[in-house]
Amino acid sequence: MTTIYGEKIKTHIPHRYENLLIDSCTQIDPSPDGVIGTHNLTINKDDAQGRQIFLRQKRPGQYVLLNVVVAEILALASIINSGGMEDGYIAFFSAITKFEIQGDIAAETLWSGEIKKVSEKAGFHRYYGNLSDGTAKGSCEVMAFYMDPESLSAEPEESKTYDLPAFNRDEPIAPFPHKDPAMTAVTTLNAIDSDGYNCVCSYTYPEDHPFIKGHFPDEPVMMGVMQWMMVEDAITVWSKETNQSGKHTLNVDASIYLPDGQIVCEVKQAQCLLYAGVDDIYDQTELVATKKVAFRNRVTPGKELLVCIKINDQTKA
Repeated sequence: MTTIYGEKIKTHIPHRYENLLIDSCTQIDPSPDGVIGTHNLTINKDDAQGRQIFLRQKRPGQYVLLNVVVAEILALASIINSGGMEDGYIAFFSAITKFEIQGDIAAETLWSGEIKKVSEKAGFHRYYGNLSDGTAKGSCEVMAFYMDPESLSAEPEESKTYDLPAFNRDEPIAPFPHKDPAMTAVTTLNAIDSDGYNCVCSYTYPEDHPFIKGHFPDEPVMMGVMQWMMVEDAITVWSKETNQSGKHTLNVDASIYLPDGQIVCEVKQAQCLLYAGVDDIYDQTELVATKKVAFRNRVTPGKELLVCIKINDQTKA
């Protein structure tokens, strides 16, 4: 077994050192149960590396990890525990499957987990990983492929376009108070109950977003978890516009598009917890499970996106 820290980790993921979400990894080779490594991490609310941007407040003063960031941590741990990147290559994650999180992973505690290699086929690498603070636990499978920067900078081929819903609103959305302003992933309410969707919101990925330095240097693309958070944020906007109250479990499908109708991301069979006016909990939405999140198109800074959510059923706790 070999444990690596800090600067050594940066050599394994040189394109991600600005958003380093791993403190240490222990590579295990060989492993009878398929585990290729373990990982550890602690993020403090006044984090020395500025990683508090990945936290949210469940209640005033109670800092926990943004749920969807579990997938980002496990994706990075997968690369590191597999031996890192070849010179000049970038890891691009195309899908997240079987995501599930139980409880709130608390800041300022030790988070740990393990990574298994599930399969490798046609250049795609599938990993399973988990992360726990000893009480709460998140897990998922991630699928990655490695590409050189020349391929990343090439113009993507045009994909099929879809008809977008009609807009019946045009209202700015203020940043949510429970997380860093840069992590609010919707800026305009475009529609409520329009053409089969419960809510449509838009967001333009800023050209000065804090993630640009680390995802990826010289070839910036929007981090997948930011797209994923658009779904959570759109549900929160919908809840305010429709006067929801209490704690709810929602089953949701969502799609994210470019303004010309090209699809960017699909979120299938997502389960979310919505808090609206619940005791001292900030109004917010937590994505707690999905069948699949598929990233279909790269998004560069300055691009506008539309997130369309469809709520399939809703239960009040």
